[in-house]
Amino acid sequence: MIKAASRKRERVRYWGFDLFEEGASDDVLHHEVSPNPLPMKEVFDRLSSLGADITLVPGQSSETLPATDLPPIEFVFIDGGHSYETVSADWNNIQPKLAPDAVVVFDDYTNVDAVRHEGFGVRRCVEQIESTWEVEFLDPVDRFPREYGTFETQLVRVAKRVT
Repeated sequence: MIKAASRKRERVRYWGFDLFEEGASDDVLHHEVSPNPLPMKEVFDRLSSLGADITLVPGQSSETLPATDLPPIEFVFIDGGHSYETVSADWNNIQPKLAPDAVVVFDDYTNVDAVRHEGFGVRRCVEQIESTWEVEFLDPVDRFPREYGTFETQLVRVAKRVT
């Protein structure tokens, strides 16, 4: 994403909000249906090599995002915690900070079986905003076998509805 933005902009600012490895307990990772995150230094080193101005904010995004003074944001990728509580908090906290033509992409919009068996909350959040925001379900849909059947996941693009 940084590389793509760099082709269109002279200066790219990247803000990353995450628990990082340092703030991720087993209980939190289980609740958030999340894999083990990388250490903050490793994330910073990887992103810094791409030439953008990088700011990483450690901690619970439900607390750190509203407390951070941000410029109007043109692009947001929501892919942190996957519980409904965290996804909806991220969505609600980012909305006032969006530029007028902003695009938001949600990762891990899952099928109903994944919600029921694994606790993913992105689907519920997106369903709640479909009537007031422009929502586009992006291909491909990735499919993985699970004990309960098939886990399906895809990206969802959200933008302000043009009237």
